[in-house]
Amino acid sequence: MKKDSGYVDIEVTGINAIAVNESREKLRSIGIDGEIISTPGHSPDSVTLILDEGIAFTGDLTPEIALPDDDVICRSSWKKIYGKKVTKIYPAHGKIK
Repeated sequence: MKKDSGYVDIEVTGINAIAVNESREKLRSIGIDGEIISTPGHSPDSVTLILDEGIAFTGDLTPEIALPDDDVICRSSWKKIYGKKVTKIYPAHGKIK
């Protein structure tokens, strides 16, 4: 990390990883109704948080408008998101959709 970036390194000690298949239970335990799904694309470990109310927060998933036609992985991730009946998407990159 560059010194001038303004970002702080994350200390991974004590962080609890959540398996995607356990996400609904873990989220419910903190008052969130939803799930985390794997949505590889720009990075292979990208995830998306989908709330039961139809809102999705994408991780490091390339916006659809920026995808080349042959990007099967990202297009598959977007298809997974839409398959969850989302009505609003808050992307990590780009405008709210």
